[in-house]
Amino acid sequence: SDWSSDVCSSDLLNGVIVHSGNANHGHYFSIIKKGDSYIKFDDESGLEITKEEYEKETFGCGESYPLAATLLFYIKSDIKNQKEMIEQTEQI
Repeated sequence: SDWSSDVCSSDLLNGVIVHSGNANHGHYFSIIKKGDSYIKFDDESGLEITKEEYEKETFGCGESYPLAATLLFYIKSDIKNQKEMIEQTEQI
Protein backbone atom coordinates (compact mmCIF):
# COMPACT_ATOMS: atom_id res chain seq x y z
CA SER A 1 0.00 0.00 0.00
CA ASP A 2 1.00 3.62 -0.50
CA TRP A 3 1.51 5.26 2.91
CA SER A 4 2.38 8.93 3.15
CA SER A 5 5.35 9.67 5.39
CA ASP A 6 3.21 12.00 7.55
CA VAL A 7 0.63 9.29 8.37
CA CYS A 8 1.33 7.13 11.39
CA SER A 9 0.15 3.53 11.08
CA SER A 10 -1.50 1.61 13.90
CA ASP A 11 -3.07 -1.82 14.28
CA LEU A 12 -6.15 -2.19 16.48
CA LEU A 13 -6.66 -5.58 18.13
CA ASN A 14 -10.25 -6.51 17.32
CA GLY A 15 -10.57 -10.18 18.28
CA VAL A 16 -8.86 -13.35 19.45
CA ILE A 17 -9.40 -17.08 19.29
CA VAL A 18 -8.40 -18.76 22.53
CA HIS A 19 -7.44 -22.39 23.17
CA SER A 20 -8.16 -23.94 26.55
CA GLY A 21 -6.58 -27.32 27.09
CA ASN A 22 -3.45 -29.17 26.12
CA ALA A 23 -1.98 -30.85 23.04
CA ASN A 24 -4.22 -33.93 23.46
CA HIS A 25 -7.57 -32.20 23.83
CA GLY A 26 -9.13 -28.82 24.46
CA HIS A 27 -11.72 -26.26 23.54
CA TYR A 28 -11.71 -23.08 21.46
CA PHE A 29 -13.68 -19.88 22.01
CA SER A 30 -13.43 -16.34 20.69
CA ILE A 31 -13.48 -12.84 22.15
CA ILE A 32 -14.13 -9.68 20.16
CA LYS A 33 -13.66 -6.06 21.16
CA LYS A 34 -16.65 -3.88 20.43
CA GLY A 35 -15.93 -0.27 21.38
CA ASP A 36 -14.81 -0.41 25.01
CA SER A 37 -16.54 -3.76 25.61
CA TYR A 38 -15.38 -7.34 25.18
CA ILE A 39 -17.74 -10.13 24.11
CA LYS A 40 -16.87 -13.79 24.64
CA PHE A 41 -18.43 -16.31 22.25
CA ASP A 42 -18.36 -19.86 23.58
CA ASP A 43 -20.37 -22.47 21.66
CA GLU A 44 -23.92 -21.09 21.71
CA SER A 45 -23.51 -18.15 24.09
CA GLY A 46 -22.19 -14.63 23.78
CA LEU A 47 -21.49 -12.79 27.04
CA GLU A 48 -20.00 -9.37 27.73
CA ILE A 49 -16.89 -9.63 29.92
CA THR A 50 -14.69 -7.08 31.67
CA LYS A 51 -11.24 -6.00 30.50
CA GLU A 52 -9.74 -7.91 33.45
CA GLU A 53 -11.60 -11.08 32.42
CA TYR A 54 -10.46 -10.53 28.82
CA GLU A 55 -6.83 -10.32 29.92
CA LYS A 56 -7.15 -13.44 32.07
CA GLU A 57 -9.02 -15.37 29.36
CA THR A 58 -6.49 -14.61 26.62
CA PHE A 59 -3.38 -15.55 28.55
CA GLY A 60 -3.76 -17.15 31.91
CA CYS A 61 -5.00 -20.10 33.81
CA GLY A 62 -8.52 -21.40 33.31
CA GLU A 63 -10.47 -23.45 35.81
CA SER A 64 -8.92 -26.72 34.65
CA TYR A 65 -6.50 -25.91 31.82
CA PRO A 66 -4.14 -23.15 30.73
CA LEU A 67 -5.54 -20.55 28.33
CA ALA A 68 -3.68 -19.05 25.37
CA ALA A 69 -4.73 -16.69 22.60
CA THR A 70 -3.80 -18.60 19.45
CA LEU A 71 -5.09 -16.36 16.65
CA LEU A 72 -5.29 -12.55 16.72
CA PHE A 73 -7.40 -10.32 14.47
CA TYR A 74 -6.36 -6.71 13.83
CA ILE A 75 -7.90 -3.73 12.06
CA LYS A 76 -5.36 -1.66 10.13
CA SER A 77 -5.82 2.07 10.48
CA ASP A 78 -3.90 5.29 10.63
CA ILE A 79 -3.93 7.54 13.68
CA LYS A 80 -6.06 10.17 11.91
CA ASN A 81 -8.85 7.66 11.29
CA GLN A 82 -8.58 5.62 14.48
CA LYS A 83 -11.61 7.20 16.19
CA GLU A 84 -13.73 6.67 13.07
CA MET A 85 -12.66 3.00 12.86
CA ILE A 86 -13.61 2.42 16.52
CA GLU A 87 -17.01 4.04 15.96
CA GLN A 88 -17.63 1.83 12.90
CA THR A 89 -16.69 -1.27 14.93
CA GLU A 90 -19.22 -0.28 17.60
CA GLN A 91 -22.00 -0.26 14.99
CA ILE A 92 -21.35 -3.87 13.91
